[in-house]
Amino acid sequence: MFSRSVLLMTTTFYKLIPCFAVLLFLAACGEKERPAAPAPEPAPAETTDNTPRQPRPLLSDSTFGADSNPTGNPIGGGDGYDQLVEEYDYFVTSRAELLNALKQATEGQVVYLADTARVDLSGDQKIEIGAGVTLASGRGKPDSQGGLVFST
Repeated sequence: MFSRSVLLMTTTFYKLIPCFAVLLFLAACGEKERPAAPAPEPAPAETTDNTPRQPRPLLSDSTFGADSNPTGNPIGGGDGYDQLVEEYDYFVTSRAELLNALKQATEGQVVYLADTARVDLSGDQKIEIGAGVTLASGRGKPDSQGGLVFST
């Protein structure tokens, strides 16, 4: 008789395990989703010339992307761009010169690609421009589209 009651309790217990698993699952899924709290807006950091940086645009803003450009200059140069680069540390006209100058340039230096240069970087997988190095050309100068760097 003892073995029969133990067997009955064991069988009943094993039949209840799936029920408990379903109840636990329902309890875990039944909790209402809470909306995520919006991330706090980071305080604008100062730029290297100690001028305040513009706050980052939010998706909820009425403008975004290029329309939210706070500089007043066309992004990437072009007509109306007023921050043309006149002084440079490296003047390059070819692929070899460009890659060499980018390897040698250090923070604060400018690599200037000739306004008429066309540099094909096809096949190059990883080209690094060091921190603080500027790569510039003449887009924005009258009658100049600036140098072109491309890959196919």
